[in-house]
Amino acid sequence: MHPSLLLFIKLVLFTGFLSIVGWGLYKGYNAICPDGFNACFGLEDGPGSPVVGPSGSERVITTPPASRSINYSKCTRFFNEDDKTKTCYNPNAGTGGVGWFWSNTKDGVECKNLVTNYKIDVSSAESSHNVIRSHVLNKKNANGIIFNNARSWTIGPDGTKYNMLINVTPYDKDGKVLADPLMGEELNPLATGTDCGAIGVTPIDFFDSFKLPEAESKEPAPPPPVNCEGSYQPSTACVAGPYCGDMGLVTQKFVATKQPQHGGTSCPTNEKSVQCTRNQPCTEHPNPPAERPSCQYGAWQDETVASYLNVSELFPDKDPKDGTSKGGTDDRVCSKQWRDGENDLPGIRKQYRPITNVNFSRGQQTVGCVPQTNDTENTDDPLATERRFDCNENYYKPVNCTGAWTTGRTAHRDFREMLPGPGGSWADKRETTVYESWAAKKGFEFGKHGGDNSCPAHATERVKSRTVSNR
Repeated sequence: MHPSLLLFIKLVLFTGFLSIVGWGLYKGYNAICPDGFNACFGLEDGPGSPVVGPSGSERVITTPPASRSINYSKCTRFFNEDDKTKTCYNPNAGTGGVGWFWSNTKDGVECKNLVTNYKIDVSSAESSHNVIRSHVLNKKNANGIIFNNARSWTIGPDGTKYNMLINVTPYDKDGKVLADPLMGEELNPLATGTDCGAIGVTPIDFFDSFKLPEAESKEPAPPPPVNCEGSYQPSTACVAGPYCGDMGLVTQKFVATKQPQHGGTSCPTNEKSVQCTRNQPCTEHPNPPAERPSCQYGAWQDETVASYLNVSELFPDKDPKDGTSKGGTDDRVCSKQWRDGENDLPGIRKQYRPITNVNFSRGQQTVGCVPQTNDTENTDDPLATERRFDCNENYYKPVNCTGAWTTGRTAHRDFREMLPGPGGSWADKRETTVYESWAAKKGFEFGKHGGDNSCPAHATERVKSRTVSNR
């Protein structure tokens, strides 16, 4: 063979070898450094790699610099979607899932150990992926997620099966993004298997875990409650008999040093009477206590006159207190029908009894006998003829369920309809369905204390309207 021809053949073979090696190196570099040389080696914070969405349009992943972890440039290339055998989707059952992994390299393992939680965002083609639900997975070693009970998001009222997208973002302990999110992991009912076993995690309920974003409140958070503070102070002089040592009553009124605010415990409004003793100047009693008989009493009776309790109406006492002798009654004896809340004081019930062995009139301050105060409780009368109890202390004003139906997502279905009449022409139509969901009002609480408790479940959704128009 001619020497020049042999040289030419060698050059061709060597050039081909270099081309094959160069192509292999390029593919390897492109797989490791999808964001370019500078971003790959930490020389700049470039954007993430493009991902092709379900519509075929190219979508670029970007994480704002302020949201990035200091390890973002190092870690973003090691966070990857798992192979397709670790995705599952069954729209008829409302189940689906996806797996992910960190590259098994020294840097990849270090980045995985920096993870505190993953934020998973899901959307459905039913809403053109405009409505997004999110779930925070607080497991640093998680490598996948499976959800169930999402049928209202995966299949429409007419049986249409919708694709879903799952986006997964890892966060560090400071709440910063460690790597660009895996966006556009499409769950397609035609191309995704229904077996979730390969993902190997316990399923979670879709609507219990994936929440819609809450609208930011324009009102500041309410301040903490401030309770009433103060003490009872005498408002009258001691009203007692003329003799030294006579027992009497002094009226006390609550004097507040701090008024309640923002739902704090209210201040007492009632006055109370406490025992007092006549001191100097006074007259020595002609009959010392040792020479006076002990007072004898009649049976206790409930006070049924509202004015004696400084109220305009009395109510039955439905809540007898254990350890007392008052007992419950349907008679109107309590100053309150119920408590308005946990911080509201209970009602007051008063009972009285006569003294039977001496002349006695109700309201009298002194008598010719020695009061016996050891055979009663809760007495606020020096003659032991009156006593008070709390009443309806465990009865609260009924609270009804509060909330409202609010307009939510909108779904569209395009179809063709044959027009009536000759010719068999067709018209393009669009059916628009507007859904509404149950939303809690501010201060929402379920019904309690006998109030209406028929709140819809948090995931309840219903059709608000359905219209058909021409396209």
